[in-house]
Amino acid sequence: DGYQFQIFKKQLDPKGSLNHNAVLSMSEDGFGNFWIGTRGGLQLYDQATATFFPDQGSKDNIFGVIRHIPSLFLDSNKHLWVGSAKGLFRIKTEVPIPNVEALRQAIADQTIQVDSTFILNDTPQENVNTYARSF
Repeated sequence: DGYQFQIFKKQLDPKGSLNHNAVLSMSEDGFGNFWIGTRGGLQLYDQATATFFPDQGSKDNIFGVIRHIPSLFLDSNKHLWVGSAKGLFRIKTEVPIPNVEALRQAIADQTIQVDSTFILNDTPQENVNTYARSF
């Protein structure tokens, strides 16, 4: 069928490894990169270099202490919506993001603070619906 599968998991060597084996959400951007939400935080997998960043050994978690990323959604404007236990974040993905610093710059200033965000989807009017639950 022409498809090949590669298995990724958290390794002892943190470079090029998932930050956690529990993958909760995934989304592919327009550049073929995969955004992965895990219980260890958000990672970007660059298919061209076969690397993850931030790598799982990094202390450079872009959302601070937020580790649980159950929802990812890429809208028609190439914004990646990141649902977390601490709210909703938006990342601009119109241009390639080659490193953690570029990722920090791509994060939009606005966040929506809720106790948690579980489901993200779009509507025919190109709005993003958010379903959250308070604890």
